[in-house]
Amino acid sequence: MLPEKPPVKKKVLSYSKYKSIDLERFKSDLEASSLCLDHRTVETSAEVVDKLATDYNSTLSTLIDRYAPIKTTGEIGAAKRLRRKKERYWRRSGLREDFDAFKAQRNHVTFHMNAARKAFYTDFIMENTSDQGRLFRAAKKLLSKKEAPSFPNYLDKTALTNGIGRFFIRKIKTIRSNIDAVACCCSNPAHD
Repeated sequence: MLPEKPPVKKKVLSYSKYKSIDLERFKSDLEASSLCLDHRTVETSAEVVDKLATDYNSTLSTLIDRYAPIKTTGEIGAAKRLRRKKERYWRRSGLREDFDAFKAQRNHVTFHMNAARKAFYTDFIMENTSDQGRLFRAAKKLLSKKEAPSFPNYLDKTALTNGIGRFFIRKIKTIRSNIDAVACCCSNPAHD
């Protein structure tokens, strides 16, 4: 009897996009917060230090949550797994109710994936508003078709393959001669 396979551990990651924080707005909000306004006097009593530490933690937590909210991965993955489970169940049973449950879950996954995709591209555009080249490259990648490699029109396929082979042989000979030339120059130092 084979040992039972251990259950798959599902990992949910939480992260914040600190690079996308608008530093100027963050600084101005920090300067306008109670952290900077209320503690202009220099006192060192324990109560003042405790209040300052509490203000520090709450102010920075609030600002970071506003400018770089915590995002979690895993919700879409869990929804996809449930969709696959419902699809397998429907395919086994063939019942209309199971098909409707699968369709509802499929629509749910599609909705969440589209929302995540929209959020990703919105963030990407906001992060790169000053880099037009990067935006245009991303738009080209998203909107253009992948072009299949095109070969010249050859009636004889053997001639095409032989031509490609001759090209690579010439290329290899050129590379080897360049390596030999560099090796000769390095082994014979120039006299002054």
